[in-house]
Amino acid sequence: MIAFLVLSICLYVSILCSSIASVMVSDVEPAAAQAVVDDAVEPSVASVPAPSVAPELEPVAFEVVPFEVEEEPALKKETFKLIRDVDYFTADLYHHNPGEKEKCLADCSSNPSCKAVVFDGSMSMCWGKSMAEFEMPLHQPNADRLTYVKKDSYEEAIKKYG
Repeated sequence: MIAFLVLSICLYVSILCSSIASVMVSDVEPAAAQAVVDDAVEPSVASVPAPSVAPELEPVAFEVVPFEVEEEPALKKETFKLIRDVDYFTADLYHHNPGEKEKCLADCSSNPSCKAVVFDGSMSMCWGKSMAEFEMPLHQPNADRLTYVKKDSYEEAIKKYG
């Protein structure tokens, strides 16, 4: 049974190869095929096709258009005040895990609703916090938390609400 299968595959491959070969031979031009088959016949110059020469392409000139590069305005960098072992239990604006310090603080700086960023003790997670001005002095004790509040907002709220 296996021998029959192997012979069938070999026969199929043989037929396939001969079919490919016959297609390749039939694609040769008749004058060139005759020259290949019969060495006694000399092809005349008229029967040999002239090699095709691509027309020379002239380079296309293009105009260099100058452009101005503008410096992107620097984002206003907030300064933060660090308060250790406290947390705010107000609404989270965002949560990053992993909490890359610079990204978390930059996200808070660029969002006027964000008043503070709370990190877990290992700085692996952060939460951007939104809170009303009067809530800023109302932080809750929570060991293993590092809270960065926007310094100006925090100082104004402490003066106003104590």
